[in-house]
Order: sequence, then structure tokens, then C-alpha cells
Amino acid sequence: MSGSNINIHKNYPGGNIRLIGINGNDIFLEQEIRDTTLWWFYWGFCIENPPEGEFTFHFTNGDVVGPWGPAFSYDRIKWDWLYKQHVTNKTSFRFCFNGTEEKVFFCISIPYQLSDYESFYNRNISHHLISQTNLTISEEGRPVPLLRIGRESSQCNIILTCRHHACESIASHVLEGLIDFCLQKEFESVLSSCCFYILPFMDIDGVENGDQGKCRHPHDHGDDYSNNPIYKTTAALMELSQKLKPVFYLDFHCPWIWAYGNKRDDHLFFGKGISPMKERIETFGMFLNEITSINSGDDFIRYDPKYDIETGEDWMIPEEMKNSASTYFSKLDTNLSVFIEIPYFRAGECIITQQNTRKFGADIGKAIRDYLSFIKVI
Repeated sequence: MSGSNINIHKNYPGGNIRLIGINGNDIFLEQEIRDTTLWWFYWGFCIENPPEGEFTFHFTNGDVVGPWGPAFSYDRIKWDWLYKQHVTNKTSFRFCFNGTEEKVFFCISIPYQLSDYESFYNRNISHHLISQTNLTISEEGRPVPLLRIGRESSQCNIILTCRHHACESIASHVLEGLIDFCLQKEFESVLSSCCFYILPFMDIDGVENGDQGKCRHPHDHGDDYSNNPIYKTTAALMELSQKLKPVFYLDFHCPWIWAYGNKRDDHLFFGKGISPMKERIETFGMFLNEITSINSGDDFIRYDPKYDIETGEDWMIPEEMKNSASTYFSKLDTNLSVFIEIPYFRAGECIITQQNTRKFGADIGKAIRDYLSFIKVI
């Protein structure tokens, strides 16, 4: 995609963009919906060797520019926000190129790709309690990593999953922080009794292809937990879970793009099940609330249970949730089965970053430890 000396493309893992046109220093774009059955908002693109000057990027298919503008990077490793001074409105942003950049990447939020996970895993590969196999091979031939932390002989098994919906990248940063905490010395007492099985990419093809992933036709990975799953990863996880009989299951997600009159989507929240799961989720939430409440400063993500969503409220309708992962694990007699939603841009007054999402992941790890102790499995 090029024109007026601007080379815009999506040819990298996670890329998603369609160039509509260029008029001087105004560039018109839209996200590719692909096989998503509803309007969705994920996009990411690269500009190579841009000319010097300020350009305005206009999105023509809905409000898809967040409150801090896009996340941007020069290497797809370190990301930052452009912040408000570069935001025209919810459909456009400005960026001033100095004429020396080789590549600049922009994304609706902070991405997380397979390469990010592989770099993290390789930094920790020597840990004596970490190992990795493949859950299965995806529809497009990609190995689906299954990370194990702890001893395979343990009777207390925990399953963590992420990216049932490909675009929900902030959840991955939190999961990475949790994994890192699990490898610390203070967590060894948990790993002496329990083993963690972690699926970082349930929809690995969608993540790498830059798909929206949410509301795929005929249904997405998150609604595939039926008697006849259509995706290899969900089928393989269902088979594995029958063997492991986990005591604890947590699924990581991101909610709607931002709060449109519903403040919940700018906060962390759990999806509550029906009794007795509801009360167990509330207990787990109590531990997380206590842990995050003692953090001081604006750069800490805090959890407040008042934003949790109850069964029957808003979109959490039992009929709509019947083939979800959390419902499936509830039926396995898992002591606690729950999903958490982590916002794309802010959690209350806290701006989401690569750093504080990892810190929050560690806080979830502490809450898991406290909950396992509470139910007396450690």
C-alpha cells in the first residue's frame, strides 16, 4: 500500500489495515473486519521510510482511536502511547516524522505476539520447574505452545488460558506478569503442591494474522466448548482438561474498546457464575482487592469488585455463555472457574502500560496463592 511516497503495510505478525486513500498529508484507513460477524475495532500497521512532516491518519469505519492515541513502536518490542496531544478525535491522530525513521508501527493498543512470548520464555527456559510442549497444531500449521510450571506428578492442577479472542492483547501482558511471578522464589511453596498449565494463545492463527478474532463466523474460539468443537485448540484443551481435572481455571480477556456510558469497560472485572461458583469468585476477588488496594500511586492497576458482572446482567446471559470456557470448566467440577476482563487503555485512572500490566499479573499470582491456601490445596 503506497502513495504520495507513503508506504503503509500490514506485512508483519499482527498487522491489520486497509488503505483507503491519501490526500496530501491526510491518510485515510480502516480496520479489516475479515470473518468477524460484527463491527470490531482492532487495527495495526507499519510505515516504512516515511518522509519528513506531520501526517494525520483518519479512520473511516467507526471510533477506533483510544484516549491516549495509538500505541507506537520503532521495533515492535518497546511500545508507548502517543498521548492526547496527538489525538484529533476518536477517529484520527497526528504523527510528525523526522524523515530518518526506517519503520514506525502503530496499533490501537499495546500488542503481544508469539515473538513476545518466545522472547519471554527463552529468558526463563533454564528455570528448573518450567517446560513447554505443544498442545496441538493449529489449522494453519502453527504449534500451539503449552507451558507447564511445576511438577507433572502434582495432584493440584491449574489451567490458565488467553487470547480466545485474537485482538485482546493487553490480557497477554498481564498473563506474562503472572507467569514471571510463578517463577519467583516466593512462589515455590505453591509449586511444591500444584502444577500450572498455561495456554498463551488459544487462537494463535488469529493473533499472528492480525484478526479481530471476536465473533468469528460461525463462532469464535471462546464459544467453542460444545460437544462438537470446530477449533483444534479448544478440542485439545477439552481433552487435556478431562485428564487434569483442574481445581482452578482462569481465562484472560479484554472487554469492549472503552466505556460508552458503561463504566465497567474502563475497569477490571470478573464474570460471576451462579452459586456456588459466584461466592467462590467473590472470595478470589476479595483476595485480589486486598492485594491491589495496598498499592499506592497512579501507576498501579487496582481491582474493585463493584465492577464485576453478574450472571443475567448486560451481555452475560446464561444462554449466550453456555459454550464458553468458564462454563465448560464449571461443569468439570473445577473449584473455581472464572474469566477476567482487562481494559485496553485504562483501569480507572491508571493508564495501561507494559510495565504495570506485568505488576498486576504478579498481583493475580498472589491472589491465586491465597485462594489455593484458603481452599486448603496448598
